[in-house]
Amino acid sequence: MKRCGFLLLFLLHLVFFGFAADRYEEVPGSGLFIDSVPSGAKVFIDGVERGLTPYNNSSMRNGEYNIRINREGYIDRRFSVVIRRGSRIEISVDLEEAKGQVLLELSKDPESPPSLEFNPRIFIDGARIPLPGYVTTPLYEHSLSLPAGWRTISAEAFGWEKISTRILVEEGSVQKLSLVLKPAVFVMTNAALRKKRFNPRDSGISGNAEINFSVNAPGAGLLEVFNEKGILIYSRALSPFTAWQQQALWDGRNTGGEIVNDGHYTLRISVWKDNETEKQSAELSVQADSSLVMRPLTTASSVAGLLLVPSPEALPAFSYQIDGSLIAGKPLQQGAWKSLPFAIGLRFSFLDNLEATVAFNAMPVFSGDYDLGAGASLKRVFFRPHNTKTGSTGFFDSFGMAAELSYGWASTGPYTAFGMGTGAGLRVPLLYRFLQGAAGTGSYSFDALLSPLVLWASEKGYPDAPIPRLGLEGGVLFNYESITAGFSLRWDYDADAHCSGPLVSALEFSFSPSSFIVFLNGGFWLLPDAKDAGVFFGVGLGIMY
Repeated sequence: MKRCGFLLLFLLHLVFFGFAADRYEEVPGSGLFIDSVPSGAKVFIDGVERGLTPYNNSSMRNGEYNIRINREGYIDRRFSVVIRRGSRIEISVDLEEAKGQVLLELSKDPESPPSLEFNPRIFIDGARIPLPGYVTTPLYEHSLSLPAGWRTISAEAFGWEKISTRILVEEGSVQKLSLVLKPAVFVMTNAALRKKRFNPRDSGISGNAEINFSVNAPGAGLLEVFNEKGILIYSRALSPFTAWQQQALWDGRNTGGEIVNDGHYTLRISVWKDNETEKQSAELSVQADSSLVMRPLTTASSVAGLLLVPSPEALPAFSYQIDGSLIAGKPLQQGAWKSLPFAIGLRFSFLDNLEATVAFNAMPVFSGDYDLGAGASLKRVFFRPHNTKTGSTGFFDSFGMAAELSYGWASTGPYTAFGMGTGAGLRVPLLYRFLQGAAGTGSYSFDALLSPLVLWASEKGYPDAPIPRLGLEGGVLFNYESITAGFSLRWDYDADAHCSGPLVSALEFSFSPSSFIVFLNGGFWLLPDAKDAGVFFGVGLGIMY
């Protein structure tokens, strides 16, 4: 009798192990447990529906039972089990998706132009499927293995009308589907400006007026720019259209290559398929504003600027910057190679002169412990230096000023490894542009930065000292096209403890050829009376839009 039982179990294993993910176990207990991947399948026992997987019945009588697992879109699973006294059968099955074959045939309309490129894309229920190779023949055939049920099959190609149909795929079936694509009627859609303002004197990402639009077939186009009086000041032919998404840029120069004055301009995009008499046009208004600046600033300390001094600059309205930084060596308040502190920062603007910055600092220690810090600041810009290539004429044309409120918390204080101050802080960032000009096709500037600091800080990570720390932050900043470099330092005095805080200095460099930003920095810090000192260096990556 035992031999018959073992033989039955052996045969049951053979049935299950035809599917690698199936599992069968007989354990002490009673009854039957059935699960499936995916779950929610119907469980039929001797032809009667008993429930859904995962199914558990601990009161089943001993004996042999026929089991069927059914879930829509999957192949039924059938097997037999033997329930014995003192044992519990636990089964898990991996359901196989029910599929059918569709032989898809795509072809051109017989009356379509022979020269129109035919490179279709196929979508199943809205998801694009990869096709083997590049299609060059007028007839394209592809075999699709699709899940059973109603499916939507679509095909499109640049220059051709999109076609879509629904088909019932039955389990194990093989059927043929023929789709004929017709040439599309040429249409331009979705013409829009990326930004409604740009700075023609800036060689960075804010230095172009960018129009994005869509076309559905090959064609040609023209970009024209008109001033406020309606006079044409610039025109340029667009590259031939070979894809749906198109882009046109204007760098803020007239036909003679001269930078235009600040003001409102009209950009006209004209497109056509075969001849200009059937062209379609879209007109968009853009503002040239030489005071607009999008320059990457360090955000790791929750105060945007150089690493140790804020800058009285703000992003244009509804712009943002996200970056992450990592430093090594012996950062502030960290032992040499004790940890690898990292920071994540976000800088964004509500209005042209109102900007917020938030940052998170983490200092994981190699021994397993860690310190954390988080902070935020709000900056209001009152004055900006004029941004011209020929230089400014007066003191206030070169002057910048802002006021900034900040609050930070850290598990240890008063500063994190990135220089984030704990507690409430008040700064008045000042800037003087002492040198400005042009080199090649771009402009450059040298700025001097200075910011008085009041910080209610604490060694415990929250402000509890009755007298704030008083400090001074300063530095110099160099900008040329997409390159920014600077040197900054900070010193403060703890009046409550009657001692000087650390003297920290940093040298940094950033490069932003597009929306992508690369940061490099390094620095030195020294505690009063030379009790401790350290050197650090770091790297960061970010995006700005």
